[in-house]
This record gives sequence, C-alpha cells and structure tokens, in this order.
Amino acid sequence: MSLVRLQETDSLTAFRRDTSRQLKALARTGRPKLLTVNGRAAVVVQNAAAFEEMVDRLESLAGVARGLAAVQAGDHRPARSVFKQIGSDRRIPHP
Repeated sequence: MSLVRLQETDSLTAFRRDTSRQLKALARTGRPKLLTVNGRAAVVVQNAAAFEEMVDRLESLAGVARGLAAVQAGDHRPARSVFKQIGSDRRIPHP
C-alpha cells in the first residue's frame, strides 16, 4: 500500500485537542486532512459534503469508464437506431 500524501496533515492528538475548530476548517476548505499517530499516517478525515461530492464524481467517472469499455468491446449502436427503437416502443410516429 502506498503512503497517503495530503497537503493538510496533523496529529490525531492535535485534532482531538481542538475538534470544533478542526471540523470548521474541514467544512470551510472542503479538503481532506491526514491525521497521524506517532508520526505515521493513521486516518483521513473529510467534511461530509466534500466527501459526497467526491463520491458522486467517482461514480460518474466509473460510469464513463464502463461506457468506454462497452464501446471498445463493440457493444454499441448508432444513436439513430436507438431513437428509432425508443419511438417504436412508445408508439411515437416517425416523421
């Protein structure tokens, strides 16, 4: 496992000493913070809203990756064909 490299680093002891201020800073910056124990990376903390945004972006990227993989595997159809199929399934007259 590789070492986590974050700009924001602090000891767990310092974080616990002033948790309220630390949490406000996490909310303000939106950046994660690496907490250390005995000088070693132990845990990463992040504001919940920033975490949700990161998860949403990762899920979007995963969807794009799945789509690209499907295209590379030959699993695709021309858009015109798809729209024609949708129109006929929904009984929409074709011009």
